[in-house]
Amino acid sequence: MIGDLKSLEVIHNKDANRFESDLGDDIAVLNYLRRGDVITFTHTGVPPAFRGQGIAARITGVALD
Repeated sequence: MIGDLKSLEVIHNKDANRFESDLGDDIAVLNYLRRGDVITFTHTGVPPAFRGQGIAARITGVALD
């Protein structure tokens, strides 16, 4: 269970073309493709044990900012 979502660290891993959050033994990700000035989000993945807690929304929000 994640506590305060605002404190969940989201890292931009440019080498892997994704935003990610370390969840201990797991990781949540938002993958993207970049072509020039256009960024297309292609996949959001949250491990089953962490789903339904707003983690994907948090990562997406940071990515959009």
